[in-house]
Amino acid sequence: MKNMKKTLYVWDIDHTLFKTNANVIIRKDNKIVQKLDPVSYNSYKKKEDETVDYSEFRSAEIFRKNARPIQNILNKAKRFAMSDDNKSETILLTARSDMDNKNLFLQTFRDHGFPIDRVYVERAGNLIRYKSSASVASTKGVILRQYIKTGNYNKIVMYDDDSRNLDILIKLASLHPEITIICFLVRDDNIELYYKKVSEKKKIHTIKEALYDLEY
Repeated sequence: MKNMKKTLYVWDIDHTLFKTNANVIIRKDNKIVQKLDPVSYNSYKKKEDETVDYSEFRSAEIFRKNARPIQNILNKAKRFAMSDDNKSETILLTARSDMDNKNLFLQTFRDHGFPIDRVYVERAGNLIRYKSSASVASTKGVILRQYIKTGNYNKIVMYDDDSRNLDILIKLASLHPEITIICFLVRDDNIELYYKKVSEKKKIHTIKEALYDLEY
């Protein structure tokens, strides 16, 4: 059917589908100041004399060796990704940038039965590399906005372990009352309903103001 709208399922990777132990390394004068896990890094304010080393997060070998599936959540994502009804689409939206070995990274998902070859991996970390002051949430917001602007979706369901990333989708939802938005917060092995907005017909005209904090 022409112009049939779909549901977009959006899944984070680290601490949502897999438990991982890669760290972002903060350096000063080429010495390690500290190592931050993904949750800590999301709120870290880098000092001017510090540099950020993402090498552990770009290492496909570290990912494959240490990624432990959160099985009940991975199984849920797998069911959606394997759907053949043409009514939905699944993407992974990660704070990681391009991996140093794409095939090895993807093989980790295959090893756990996830149909990664049917799913696109959006890497918000690529945007952070070109704009170091950008937050993970804002770069995920840029990518989500690109999907929304296609007009292909009447419902977006997002799963993430960081509420700030979900909040970005909620802000975007205020611009698109025609889209149903459902956000789930992942805590350990549990999924909690964080936000739900059923689509409306009225239009909102405050696009510039609502998008202000998405700029980076």
